[in-house]
Amino acid sequence: MAKKSAKPTSSKKSTAGRTFAAQRKPKKASGAAPSTAAGRARRAKAASEEKHAKPAKRRNAKAAIEPVAAQPAGRPQQAQPADGMKEAEGSGVSPRRRAQGRSGSPPVKLGRPKVSVDEDLDLLFHDDYQARQVFAFLQVKTVGELEGLRPQEIVDRLIAPTVATVDRIRRRLAEKNRALAGDEAFAVAHLASLQAATAP
Repeated sequence: MAKKSAKPTSSKKSTAGRTFAAQRKPKKASGAAPSTAAGRARRAKAASEEKHAKPAKRRNAKAAIEPVAAQPAGRPQQAQPADGMKEAEGSGVSPRRRAQGRSGSPPVKLGRPKVSVDEDLDLLFHDDYQARQVFAFLQVKTVGELEGLRPQEIVDRLIAPTVATVDRIRRRLAEKNRALAGDEAFAVAHLASLQAATAP
């Protein structure tokens, strides 16, 4: 009877041991899990901070290096040529000639002349009496001589005698106490100059 009672006692002890071991193991696992999760969180946070910090360091280092590379020591900067000079060098035309071509008018081509420079003006303008009178006044006889005069020069030479004639008319009328329309001031001034010249 004593042996039978001993066997159940040993089985109860083993069962109680296993139950106690099972209760202790989950405690170890539950205690280790939070520490592992916290470590992972810390490592992830440190990795993210390191990742964000590296580009900033690289940008600062690049900014510090760029000015040194842009201005090498011992090499003076050469002046860049103007756009007009670049175009002139590329095309083979000097800047002065290019500027003259832009500002000046293009040359006009009249074509082959139909009369010679020795052509007589009286024959060429045989149907224009006033033109022949002008040629006689200017004392030119050929086309070559006429081409040597500018248009304004011809007008000035034609007007000069007319201006002198009108001036003589104004002075003669002023001496008689007369004047052209709106020319009284000139008549008075002319009379005053005459009186000053004749005064003793």
